[in-house]
Amino acid sequence: MADPTGRPASVREVMAHFQREAYLSAGVHPAELIGRFNRYRERIETFQQRHPDYLPGKDELLQADPDLDFVELDFARRCDTPGWSPFQDPWSLAILNDYWSYHRKKLYRDDPFDLALGTMATRSYNAHSFAGDGEYGILIGEGLLRLAQVACGELAPLLYTRAGAGYLPREAADVFESAQPAEATAGLLEAIRSYHAGDLVVLPAPVIRRESDFAIRHVLFSGFMAFVLEHELYHLRVAKNGGDEAGLEAAFERAWQFFDGELRTKLPAIPERAELERLLRAHREEIQADLSAVSRVMLLGKVENCVGAMLSGALLFFYLTETIRAAQLMEEDPELLASQENAGGEFLATSALYFRESHPYPQSRRASVLSLLARIAPHYQDDLTREDRRLQIVFARIRGAMSTP
Repeated sequence: MADPTGRPASVREVMAHFQREAYLSAGVHPAELIGRFNRYRERIETFQQRHPDYLPGKDELLQADPDLDFVELDFARRCDTPGWSPFQDPWSLAILNDYWSYHRKKLYRDDPFDLALGTMATRSYNAHSFAGDGEYGILIGEGLLRLAQVACGELAPLLYTRAGAGYLPREAADVFESAQPAEATAGLLEAIRSYHAGDLVVLPAPVIRRESDFAIRHVLFSGFMAFVLEHELYHLRVAKNGGDEAGLEAAFERAWQFFDGELRTKLPAIPERAELERLLRAHREEIQADLSAVSRVMLLGKVENCVGAMLSGALLFFYLTETIRAAQLMEEDPELLASQENAGGEFLATSALYFRESHPYPQSRRASVLSLLARIAPHYQDDLTREDRRLQIVFARIRGAMSTP
């Protein structure tokens, strides 16, 4: 992409272009955004005036954690639109910057990249990384962020029980102890259905906290956000330094022999050699990015003494991805969904390549990461098994409800 003078566009300019296109696709003309953002800023300022003690003071914040010195406590300044993009929702960016600043402080201290962050006004359950000449960027769909926020809020009381001022994890058999399954999963099921129906989901303004609020939902969301950011950072590292290609050539030759020798006579239009190599390389990079991201989430959880909750947030990404895909296939291709429900890993990996999917199927991604981590981080096996099993139980209930008219 270049500007009218032929100068290559910067990463931030490319990101702003994507943001603009997202608004246009949603039927919002960019000219409307200034007024919309100004009205939103006025709402935030009014909220702060009515609730001056909503946020703690700076001293109280730093006493809780000295690394929180980056937090901007003035809501009006949090709503400033970034200079590089008039199409960036300011409140979404403030939330995103807070999570990245916290993440960076705990794991990096210094930026690993000159990194620009942004969101797109789209329900797309995805994030995109951009690499340029010495600058890098990550754009995240606001639909992904909002759905994850709702999911973490709905899951928190299922996965945890209060213990004084803290929380204890429920055993897998007890996730529906506090409410009937249908009642307990109704909010999350409705959010997924609403998302699938095409509602444009945006991040909310601040709200008054309730006594019933399960604050551990924020830890779950931190794990989710850490996974998304670290996944995209892995792609940026590959763009900068190249990827790990150990064993790639042998894996490709095995795949090509199967496609060319076994599938060519049985299925139409199989990928040709160059296309299959590109797909296999891309799928392999996605699995490596997932593995790197979950590993970094575990490290962050260890630093903060909350490995289990952070892992639940990371694994939630896969379960939401899988559930959204199932909702789509229930409507568009129920036979394909049925054929893949109990399929083995090799079948799913081959199917994703054959259908030229940009990513491996979500259940393949989750299974691959859990299998790899069991080998390279066996000391976390109990945590991984517990968190995955609890989410399995919840989402099995949701999938069953989705298939009921």
